[in-house]
Amino acid sequence: MKLFWMTIPALFALSACGDKDDDTAGDSGFINEADADADADADADADADADADVMTDSPGCENTGIQCISYAGPAWAGQESAQCSAQSDYSISEGGPAWTYVAEGCPAGATSICDGMLAQDESGNEVPGSDIAMYYYPAITPAQASENCAAQGGTFSEL
Repeated sequence: MKLFWMTIPALFALSACGDKDDDTAGDSGFINEADADADADADADADADADADVMTDSPGCENTGIQCISYAGPAWAGQESAQCSAQSDYSISEGGPAWTYVAEGCPAGATSICDGMLAQDESGNEVPGSDIAMYYYPAITPAQASENCAAQGGTFSEL
């Protein structure tokens, strides 16, 4: 899995270096419409491919291959990285793994989701606009994911 994450920047760099045909006017003085249509189609395909790499484009916090927390609500704006760091510190203090902040969103490949949750303040009150979704990956069984989701008060769904 580490190799996969290490190759992502290289793939982005390589894709940025691709040649594009110049849409130049021919003898008739008109821009080549076939080239313009092909360029537009390629741009749309690239956008769809980028969206396919993540479950959501909301920043998240990942326990690689197991689960990823998506910080979807507006109350998280600018707080996502700090929250992930706190999540990681807590996990480590409890003997669990470190978590990693993923600004681009939770990676694709989740098998289930737990949503409908809001963060809570120190008093246990839900914070409006602090929507959280938890994505579960193949390393955790659906039964384990469902149990974890129920313990957190979310709604579990297989994808």
